[in-house]
Amino acid sequence: MTAILSTLGIKDAIYGREVDAEMTDKKWKEMDDKALSTIQLCLSDATLQEVLSETTTMGLWNKLEETYMKNV
Repeated sequence: MTAILSTLGIKDAIYGREVDAEMTDKKWKEMDDKALSTIQLCLSDATLQEVLSETTTMGLWNKLEETYMKNV
């Protein structure tokens, strides 16, 4: 997933706003929305239902890690 986000130039969204404080609010929102929807499109229906309430890329990413990276 990070490879896809990186290719699109939006990987920083998984780390939250503090990564690029120089970016305008509008540009940040556009990047975050693009990254959020890109991840959502890659999830199975069941997984998407578990995380659909997350409204930011960082929130979604953290929820996925919390849910699925426990056993790694």
